[in-house]
Amino acid sequence: DPFEPPLVGHNALRAYLLDAAASQRDVDFTVERHWASGDTLLAAWHVTFVRRAGGEVVRMAGFLTGEVAPDGQVSHFREWTLYAPDTAG
Repeated sequence: DPFEPPLVGHNALRAYLLDAAASQRDVDFTVERHWASGDTLLAAWHVTFVRRAGGEVVRMAGFLTGEVAPDGQVSHFREWTLYAPDTAG
């Protein structure tokens, strides 16, 4: 959510990803196009998955940016998503 505080630190990101992994199954994630310019990465993607709790199929598309620090770790990451019209967010 762009209006929520950002996730900060490895533990916050790890908790977010673990929650997603625990609540989704049959994930089909595809990076449609990606670009790299210096230490900046950009990618357009789409995903389809099934919610474990209710069995609803969710379809989303999005765009992400990341900046890679000299030590090889991602120092900044931003992601924007859009749910398909027939999908509840």
